[in-house]
Amino acid sequence: MGMRLPAWFLLLSAALCLPSLAQQVPTERVTVVPTAAGFSLWLPGEATTRDQIAVLGVVNRFSKTWALLVGGRPALPDPLVVPAGPDLRKGAFASLWRQASAALEPAEQAGVQEALRYLVLDDAAPVLDPLTEAVEGGHVDQIPLVSPLLYVFLRESVREPGFLPLALPPGPEGGRLAEALAAWGVPPETLRNRYAAWLLSKALELRLIRRSQAQLPAVWVLDSDLAPGQTEVWRFGLDDGEAGLDLECVGNSSPGLRLLAIFTDEAGRPAHASVWEAGDGPAVLPRKGPDLWLFLWNAGDQARGAGLTLTLWKESRPPFTALQATWSGTACEVLLEERAGVYDYEVVPLGDALQPDAPRLTFASVGEGLNRYHVRAEAELPAASEVRVTCRTLAGGTYSSVLPLTHLVQP
Repeated sequence: MGMRLPAWFLLLSAALCLPSLAQQVPTERVTVVPTAAGFSLWLPGEATTRDQIAVLGVVNRFSKTWALLVGGRPALPDPLVVPAGPDLRKGAFASLWRQASAALEPAEQAGVQEALRYLVLDDAAPVLDPLTEAVEGGHVDQIPLVSPLLYVFLRESVREPGFLPLALPPGPEGGRLAEALAAWGVPPETLRNRYAAWLLSKALELRLIRRSQAQLPAVWVLDSDLAPGQTEVWRFGLDDGEAGLDLECVGNSSPGLRLLAIFTDEAGRPAHASVWEAGDGPAVLPRKGPDLWLFLWNAGDQARGAGLTLTLWKESRPPFTALQATWSGTACEVLLEERAGVYDYEVVPLGDALQPDAPRLTFASVGEGLNRYHVRAEAELPAASEVRVTCRTLAGGTYSSVLPLTHLVQP
């Protein structure tokens, strides 16, 4: 039979517990804000309605971005305490990170944290230093596995959200990233090209690259080799009404030398980017903005490029002119006047009665000249009044033209 404890002992024990219980209760007034995720936020009592909305925005963006980058929702307590301070948004971010980061390996935490600061708080500081180092050091093609640049690049460049949790964090020596690329059928070289184009576009957006505007036509001769990873850059202006420009590359265009074209808008923001091998043929660049930044990039492992000559000139003619289109049943015929430098075409029927899954026809260009293409769709075409013909040039540019269907026979 157990010994009964005296009442005074029980009272003493309860009194001794009171200080520890008091430590879990805020000593100051708090503002309790519920979240859509089911947990509450405890903000300082003086938090205004604007503060509450701002903090809720940080919580929502943090949770969504975490799910995209890492997968799943972050593990957060109920309530989540946001400490008092001059910037409640930053305080909320610190509390969110302190709780969620426990799910990551120590080696992964710095890159994820800095990427989240950029993506959630719109704080450019975490990417400025590594971006500047990459551009100034000529390492535009070396994808950094422990840097926030990898996370920000994939978040801004990959449209398939299911890919990111498979690839991130990238794992030791990028093993998880490599496995995800293989599973999705993306060659590492393609990712490398896209990363280089993104990095230089981001550097232009953040004003890390500055050049005075040169005039067209222009001729450059590279008087010395480019080291591996090194780039040369030029900037040209295009006037309104100009269709674009043409580029011819002559000389030492051995594999590894690539050209990156980035058009920027009136505010200097990148609007279109493309990458192609130097020497692949005439480059046609339809105008995608008032400024063109052209980078010559040595993506190989050896110095090369000395003696390469690049000639650019404005071109008022579009890459192609659509002259005629007919569609009967599943058969489509398109007559095009083409210039050199077009890679392929896509034809899409247009009309009020068409469904979103209307047939889209693609075919390769046969080259410069007047060409008639006969292509066949997998399904018959419903009522259509016109077609949109879009070309993709060898330099990665795109140009579209809408053409009325001059002859249509209903089945």
